[in-house]
Amino acid sequence: MITKLYNKLKNKDEDLAFGLAIGLAFGLVYGLAFGLVYGLINLSSLIPINWISIVLLIVGVLILSELFVLTYKRKKRYSLRRVLTIKLECLFTSLLIIINSLNLVWIIRKVDWDKYFPVIIKWLGYIGIGIICLALVGLIIYLWIKLNQKILKR
Repeated sequence: MITKLYNKLKNKDEDLAFGLAIGLAFGLVYGLAFGLVYGLINLSSLIPINWISIVLLIVGVLILSELFVLTYKRKKRYSLRRVLTIKLECLFTSLLIIINSLNLVWIIRKVDWDKYFPVIIKWLGYIGIGIICLALVGLIIYLWIKLNQKILKR
């Protein structure tokens, strides 16, 4: 399927866009799949031990999923199958939110912030400078292309 799609895009201008799109899609799928698996494996260490906390966690997930169902785009009528798929989609979304929140709590507990905070701030600065530089390069290239288009139209 990818080779058929690539054969359609034989134009050299579209090769870069095709490569970026495939790379982005593969990276997102790979990251989400392995992140979800790792989160589910570590879920047992994050769930509280006492039964009251477990019940509150389950009730919280159900309430969050029902809030997502209430904010879902409404039509006049849905079939039963469509309602069930909407409910399952909202349930999985709320589970992902809760699992990621629990992972953040685990990270906050495990990391020695006094030791690593200066390094984190330094690397956030590097990442910010990199994003700004990439944006400036992209803006310069965009302006260069637009000016060349205006020159060639004369």
